[in-house]
Amino acid sequence: MGFLIDIRYALRLLAKAPKFTMLVTFILTAGLTISLLTFNMVYTISFKPLQGKDASSIVTPHLTGSSRVLTFEDVTQLGESQLSALYDEYTLHYREEVRLDNQGQGVSLLGEKVMSNFFSFTRTDPLLGRAFNHSDGIAGQSAVVALSYHVWQTVFAGRETVLGEHIRLGGKSYEVVAVMPEGYKFPVTSDLWLPLDPNQFAQFDLKDKQVSVLGRLHDSVSEAQANEELAAALTAVRERRLSQSERVQFVAPTVTHMSLQQQNIEGMGAFIFVGLQSFALAILFMACINTGNLLFSRSIERQKETAIRGALGAKTTRLVRQLVCEGGLITLLGGTLAIVLTAILLSVLNGTLQASLGNGMPFWWNWHLDWQTLSMAVLFILFTFFFASVLPAVKAAKMDINTVLRDGTRGSLGRGAGRLSRIIVTIQVAIIAVLMLSGSLGSSVIFNITDMVTAEKTQGRYAAYFDLVGAEFESPEEKVNFVETAVQDLAKLSSISEADMMQNMGLKNIRMDAQSRVRVDVMGTLGKLAFFDQALLEGRGIDARDNSDNLRVVLISESFAKRHFSGQSALGKQLDIELDDKYVTHTVVGIVSDRSGNTQGMYAPLAEYDELYVSYLQSPYEWVQLIFEQQPGMQSAQQDFYTWLGRSDYQEQFSFIVDLEKNANLYADMLGIMSNGVIYSGVFSLFLALMGVYGVSAASVSMRSHEIGIRRALGAKDTAITILFLKRNMGPLLIGLGIGLVVYVLSCMVFASMIGSKIGLTTYIAIALITSTLLTSMLLLSGYVPTRRAVQDEPVAALRAE
Repeated sequence: MGFLIDIRYALRLLAKAPKFTMLVTFILTAGLTISLLTFNMVYTISFKPLQGKDASSIVTPHLTGSSRVLTFEDVTQLGESQLSALYDEYTLHYREEVRLDNQGQGVSLLGEKVMSNFFSFTRTDPLLGRAFNHSDGIAGQSAVVALSYHVWQTVFAGRETVLGEHIRLGGKSYEVVAVMPEGYKFPVTSDLWLPLDPNQFAQFDLKDKQVSVLGRLHDSVSEAQANEELAAALTAVRERRLSQSERVQFVAPTVTHMSLQQQNIEGMGAFIFVGLQSFALAILFMACINTGNLLFSRSIERQKETAIRGALGAKTTRLVRQLVCEGGLITLLGGTLAIVLTAILLSVLNGTLQASLGNGMPFWWNWHLDWQTLSMAVLFILFTFFFASVLPAVKAAKMDINTVLRDGTRGSLGRGAGRLSRIIVTIQVAIIAVLMLSGSLGSSVIFNITDMVTAEKTQGRYAAYFDLVGAEFESPEEKVNFVETAVQDLAKLSSISEADMMQNMGLKNIRMDAQSRVRVDVMGTLGKLAFFDQALLEGRGIDARDNSDNLRVVLISESFAKRHFSGQSALGKQLDIELDDKYVTHTVVGIVSDRSGNTQGMYAPLAEYDELYVSYLQSPYEWVQLIFEQQPGMQSAQQDFYTWLGRSDYQEQFSFIVDLEKNANLYADMLGIMSNGVIYSGVFSLFLALMGVYGVSAASVSMRSHEIGIRRALGAKDTAITILFLKRNMGPLLIGLGIGLVVYVLSCMVFASMIGSKIGLTTYIAIALITSTLLTSMLLLSGYVPTRRAVQDEPVAALRAE
């Protein structure tokens, strides 16, 4: 019964102060919503178990080191016995973009070449038709294809008669034998699936092809054990393919088994989750502090009433319960509103990204209010209830009843109240300083990435990827001939103004001398670097004379020259570059300007932001990127490319084509969303801090109104009194700001180790100065306003105030 009385009493108090109730509810709702949104978004991208039977047990080996890809030759030589010893079951697949000829119109689709057990491995039956069988894909059998639900609906209008029809993919006829269920895009964003012939794995046209393994580990095999055993087995089979001299220089691969979600973000899930969730929880904690401070101030206003209740025999637990009820009701209301708002915003987010990315989103990117988010909501609400309601109530209930009843509320808390106020201000300033400084740094990094993306020359450009495997590309000369012929043919098309190639060979070990070895991004080129907006700074470029008959040469980026040859000329120096699992000596003949972007991403180690350029004529590679630029005012370059491809003999080698301008714009839009999220969160955090400091300052000034009245009655000037009270706030302000700056410096050191000179020292200092100045000014203003109001009262009114 007493509990219900306390609830009714709390409801009456909240109803009498609607502005206070709405303000505190808004603070808690916003803080909880930010935390829940952040959790749901990052958890869904990185860790949420995949939907479907046994889907969460699927892992894939992620290779690092010099040999970062798994090939069919690797899989064949490992043998089924080796893979079966690790995996309870496994399947193979590789990506292959195909061109669908649909009533004279070409449609580019993302396909997957898969083993016949692929659908059974993923525990999914077709919506229409049948799954692949062992005879599908075998040479001489009818070519078949399974369509995704999205392609079935958008390209074939959902016709059930599509089963049994023959469609043309990449110039070949395929019979449609299945339509997969809605939402099925395994392994990531597939549009259709084509069967693999396991009998052809060891043939030349597949042995060098990159392949991915999906498996379920045996219950008796741990991930660490699987990593170690697969790495050792891969090392053994690759060493057997090398000569004795090549084995000396061989660099063994390393293996890490990951979920599909982790593989998709290169294993960065934990880093992203901890970083963003810490940011959100800091905002929630500050909201709790402000709410607790406001409720504590409300309890101080009623402290004489509470003291009378205590004097009449009310137990401390009863007094605490009465105070807790008010905060508990607000917490419950704020938590409920936060859950509803989170559900609405997640629905909006889903719709927005679906409109932007379409079918290109990984199939597990489906944000909605799930049980994991509801569980976190309960934890966040309990966390909020404890810090925003229980702690302030306990603090307010611990009082000296005699002192309160004798002296009233003015100054009755003495040093304890002052100490608590200073601690609250210090904590809030420290949190907001960390949030604003880190947020400003994060925004600067995002803007830097955006500048890098937009600085890349992508307007009207397309990148076509070819995998030069097969008997016709067995020799290096045949690969070189393809590249030279393709570049010349594309440049002759009327809709294309220019064409060139760039071969990304990935990170390679570079041996500077016997003791020094670094990992650097290595690119293959024909030498026309101006096409990629790069200038020759020193020495000569790569040209036709740099072929297999002559000395191997290399161009180094300006950053590489400064890092490793500072104070001396790099021209003529020799570098041993690891190619095909062995070191090959190259001579530096030129230095070129740095690329605006880096293929390894913003979070690559500092040393990996350099680039080396080798001659494609000397180091031909299977994976080739042809880049062509559309003539201004024309729209047919992509279609003309496919027309050229259809007339050529390279359809089997073609993988996919990318609209570089569209990709860059999409990436920039996503970065813009991230940047806006950081900025809006920072503004809300600043609002919380200002309101919190204002509340503490107002309470402190109110409790010292007698002191202000006495000082003014004795002739103290208003300015002197204002400065005196502002000085009292400077201690917590400086301590909190100092804590924030220490954290900021540590954050800068971490960022600098990852991105190097991409953000200069001047930017780091400017962020610290501007943010600190803005924060200090705003916080001093929040302390100045209540003090200024107090000194405007007449001394007699202040001395008589209760």
